[in-house]
Amino acid sequence: MTLPLRDLWCAVRDGDPDSEGRPGCSPRPGTESATPIVPIFGETPADVVLVARVRGGDREAFESIVSAYAQDVVQLAAIMLHDRDDAEDVAQELFVRVWHGRESWVLRGSLRAYLLRAAANQVRNVRNLRANRRRLVAAEGEQLVPTGGRNDAEASLDAMLWQAVRELPERWRDAVLLRYVQRLSFAEVAEVLGVTEDAAKKVVRRAIEGLRRVLADRVERED
Repeated sequence: MTLPLRDLWCAVRDGDPDSEGRPGCSPRPGTESATPIVPIFGETPADVVLVARVRGGDREAFESIVSAYAQDVVQLAAIMLHDRDDAEDVAQELFVRVWHGRESWVLRGSLRAYLLRAAANQVRNVRNLRANRRRLVAAEGEQLVPTGGRNDAEASLDAMLWQAVRELPERWRDAVLLRYVQRLSFAEVAEVLGVTEDAAKKVVRRAIEGLRRVLADRVERED
């Protein structure tokens, strides 16, 4: 089982230690064994310089921003859309818009925060288009998660968990994926969703409770 799914399974079983004060069973973001989390709040001097250069038409500065943050944008969009191709389209459109609107670009917070917020907004637009065209498709969650090294039992459990995640209300689904697959802190989840940190914790907690109910119902039906 991959580490992101281990985080989610542990939260379903034990709760999130950061929000519920429980010990948990997997490393949390920012610990030595977890994937390092880069803070997204507060512009740095380097951010300010880069944005100023881009506003002046410096393509090299713009390309350095794309190189540094494109992967973060694609990963976030893929998690929220369950579709890698759509996620790459979101990233491409986002950076095109940044370049064409560069002269009026005002940076509030860090570059990463700005780009993740913008990506989340574009994801919502894509969802609206899908709904309007009646072409919502439940893509397989496993396409976002490496399958190497897992046995059949673990793969079956992962598939069951991803299906349960897809059955959550959209906002709950976004929050839980941002927290346990994208592995953002609660402050970062709040920033992307446009809510307070306390509200982000509540949404994640409700999503975990929802997953427990869905999984319990499924196990009961199978028994």
